[in-house]
Amino acid sequence: MTTWTMPLAYEKPPLSLNQRGHWAKTDPHRKALRAWSAAAARKLGIPTGLDHITTRLHYRAPDRRRRDEDNLILTAKPLWDGLVDAGIVPDDTSDYMTKLMPKIHPPTPEGPALWLTITEGDPP
Repeated sequence: MTTWTMPLAYEKPPLSLNQRGHWAKTDPHRKALRAWSAAAARKLGIPTGLDHITTRLHYRAPDRRRRDEDNLILTAKPLWDGLVDAGIVPDDTSDYMTKLMPKIHPPTPEGPALWLTITEGDPP
């Protein structure tokens, strides 16, 4: 099973389910994340036309405050759409993509980070 890691250029999730802003404020972030995900998948050389992938968004927080993993879904959604745009899988339905709950990691000396993992196949 092959796994690819796509590091994002953000220190914190740019979109959260806790945001209450107008759609016009968040739409540029969604579009940028989607385009970036498609480009990054191509750059990593992830094969197109895969039968199934498993994905997970990871966030290494800057501190030990409690955070809800489900708030990261709003950041993950355009990343998943970008994988479809790149042709990795035909759609982001469960027939082609398993979307694991995002994972929040404790802080480390490397500092905060966001990354997406993509694994070929169904989860073990």
